[in-house]
Amino acid sequence: MKRWSSTTIGVLTLGLAVFGAAFVLGRATAQQATAIPTRIGLIDLDHILKNYQKFQKLVEELNAEVRQKESDIRAMQNELQMLIKQQQAQKPDSPLYAQYQAEATKKRAEIEAAVANAQREFARRQAAIYHSTYSEIEAAVQRYAQSVGLTMVIRSSRPQPVSPNDPQAVFREMARPVVYSHPAHDITDQVLAILNRSAQVTSGTRQPPRLGRPAAQSPRSGYRR
Repeated sequence: MKRWSSTTIGVLTLGLAVFGAAFVLGRATAQQATAIPTRIGLIDLDHILKNYQKFQKLVEELNAEVRQKESDIRAMQNELQMLIKQQQAQKPDSPLYAQYQAEATKKRAEIEAAVANAQREFARRQAAIYHSTYSEIEAAVQRYAQSVGLTMVIRSSRPQPVSPNDPQAVFREMARPVVYSHPAHDITDQVLAILNRSAQVTSGTRQPPRLGRPAAQSPRSGYRR
């Protein structure tokens, strides 16, 4: 078996060390060459939801159905009260008393089932509306961000006046992780315009939205998260 001299081993060790250092340096240089500078945008999701016309229309339509269902259930409850009064007007040992009692029991079960089914159905439909709307918001954010070269969009909220007499509002304001950012980072209006115009295009009333960079704004009204 061939034995290596200490000189040979030293040369090999040095060579491996140099090769490893060159490999790491080359890899780091390649990573630096491909690094993407971070450009951040901020979006106020609450403002989007309050002003996205399609979303507001869907919510109002659902609320109208909820109000109608509530009216139907109140009518059923009135019928139940009538049956109870009719039952109470009879003698406890009479056939009519037992009849009204059975009808009232049946009506009460119908009301409970109607309430449970309505709550389950409307919760499902509400979740579906929010899910589809958030997917549309994500797509609009991605579209705008890519058009202007943003690499990250963070959910935030625009600054609102806070009364020192409202402790909860004060603590919420103090809990914001972003104390200040330049208003030019706010892309809420641009994304909202894309959403509303896209909805109008779908209904055949407007042209597709034009994408553009956020206009510079005065730094006096800082944007907080």
